[in-house]
Amino acid sequence: VDVPLFTQSQQLFQWRGVDRLISQFFSRIRDLGLNRTVSVQIPSRALQEESCERKTLLDVQDRFLIQQSTNNPWNLLDLQSPIPSALPSFLEGENCQLLLRIRDVALIGNSVERIAAPAQDWNMWRNIIDWALLSEGGYNTAPHMDSHGFSTWITTQEGRIGFGWMSQPSQQEEETWMSDPHNFTGGNWRYVVLSPGQTVFFPSGTIHFVFRVQGEQTFALGGHILQWSGVDRWLKVVIAQMENPEITNEDMEQSALKYVYIAKELLENRIRAGR
Repeated sequence: VDVPLFTQSQQLFQWRGVDRLISQFFSRIRDLGLNRTVSVQIPSRALQEESCERKTLLDVQDRFLIQQSTNNPWNLLDLQSPIPSALPSFLEGENCQLLLRIRDVALIGNSVERIAAPAQDWNMWRNIIDWALLSEGGYNTAPHMDSHGFSTWITTQEGRIGFGWMSQPSQQEEETWMSDPHNFTGGNWRYVVLSPGQTVFFPSGTIHFVFRVQGEQTFALGGHILQWSGVDRWLKVVIAQMENPEITNEDMEQSALKYVYIAKELLENRIRAGR
């Protein structure tokens, strides 16, 4: 697969009750404690400052449940997801489990016993594999590639989310964009507006952007995978991202090589097993 895929009704988890889903989400996550903090992207922050500001979960809950219109929308990309089994069913096959195997090797070391890694290490991997997205209407995310060459799925829960991408870019278009992503104006761009219940899956290296309708809050569940069949493409993307760090949405200098070395070990094991 080298283009985004769009699906409907692939989420195994089903919400219950009549309350809006953002409200149900907060009723689940508040068990962690409303005094805990989370990074919030706020457009009005000065350019010389970091784009994120720490807010308590209580601050976020109060703002989103009031549903006031704003010209300074908040965007949360790193929320822990309290929702089980959110992975779309079409991504459950063995081919889509390379990232899970990398995680297992990183956490278990030389043992194959049940994982007993430190909580901090385990949470880091869980946040990679699934997470929640919460945004107020009007917040837009500029074109980028997801870091570490991850493939990504996003399922809309509440509100409408616009997903756009550079459609089948040539090698020259990719290289030109990577060299100056903020000023690139070429390529063929497409977009789809996702309604609740719809999922987008986009493969490693997809140049994409996300936008939201003004005045409409959005809530989505998402996560990352890697496919055994996509290893060649994945490695090329990781190399490109390390050479051009501005094209990704996260810093990956310290962790990218760890993924690559573990994947190398896994692939060698498969080759030895005749797979």
